[in-house]
Amino acid sequence: MIITHCMFDFDGTLVDSVGDVRECLTSAFAKSGIAAESLNVAAFMQLQLREAIASIAPYIGPEEIDRVVAEFRTIYDASNYPATRLMAGVTALLPELRARSVDMTIVSNKRHIPTLRILDKFGLRGFFDAVYNPDMDPGGPAMTKGRMIARAIDERGLSRKTTLYIGDSEVDVAAAHENELPSAIVANGYGGIGSFTLQPTYIVKEISGILSIDGLFRPGPVH
Repeated sequence: MIITHCMFDFDGTLVDSVGDVRECLTSAFAKSGIAAESLNVAAFMQLQLREAIASIAPYIGPEEIDRVVAEFRTIYDASNYPATRLMAGVTALLPELRARSVDMTIVSNKRHIPTLRILDKFGLRGFFDAVYNPDMDPGGPAMTKGRMIARAIDERGLSRKTTLYIGDSEVDVAAAHENELPSAIVANGYGGIGSFTLQPTYIVKEISGILSIDGLFRPGPVH
């Protein structure tokens, strides 16, 4: 079956944002007056914000987590993201998928404001039909990645047989499995693929490698 729609994770898949997240997180802990014993930012990137802060600082309580969350949002949302970079292969992949009439959506655990601002930093927002984040409905409950994928499928009228989810973590594989989607995992992301217990449909060294999977997409135009 030919893939006609790609859903993308964001951090570790389309962009490398660890440097800016680490700096803003360090500042958030400092401004909250809380010591950060260890900042495992790679693990942080796989989770939604509150869960992530709790995972790297299990010694703090709910009120302290709230303080760190608020500070991080303020600092990170105002950043110009000087250390954030596109992952290898992204600039080659997106125009090629568009040339092959593949529609594209982002479904990410990153919050909505920084996702859009980083897309705009690199001039990429126009490639995507929609961007799904856990906080995209102000005042509503945060959605898991699996629920966001399900919502995207429903709202965009997508076929599970012709939609591919592309990410870098086992969370991404699990969310794709939950929605009966094939998945592709980029080995150069944050996810530590060697430790996965769930198997993706495809594994590529970097994201543009999906174009080399035989029969996955319709042929590109002759230049």
